[in-house]
Amino acid sequence: DIGIACPPSGEDVLQLNAIVGETLEKYKISNLSECIAGCRSIIKRNYFLFDDDERGKTEKCVNEVIKNAAEKGFSLSHNSTNHPDMKISYDTNEGMSILQKRLKAALDPQEVLA
Repeated sequence: DIGIACPPSGEDVLQLNAIVGETLEKYKISNLSECIAGCRSIIKRNYFLFDDDERGKTEKCVNEVIKNAAEKGFSLSHNSTNHPDMKISYDTNEGMSILQKRLKAALDPQEVLA
């Protein structure tokens, strides 16, 4: 499973749901997901369901979900798998920077905090 963090707003959750859903549809991969709400962010956990013969396709799908989410300013919060040989690659620096700016704008719109 992977977890992707987004600001705590309905609009952001809907955008993240669309990113994940469109990518899953493209690869014809099934998943289960849940959202965990905190005061600073919402974590969308995605559990990818696949047979062993779909491993390569699933790797591509997961990596594309992470890349597409990062391009929109969301960040990977965690990655865990029962398949340690899967190659999940991600660079969270850009996505984390964008996420932090969006969180600060949402939580401190008057720019009171440094």
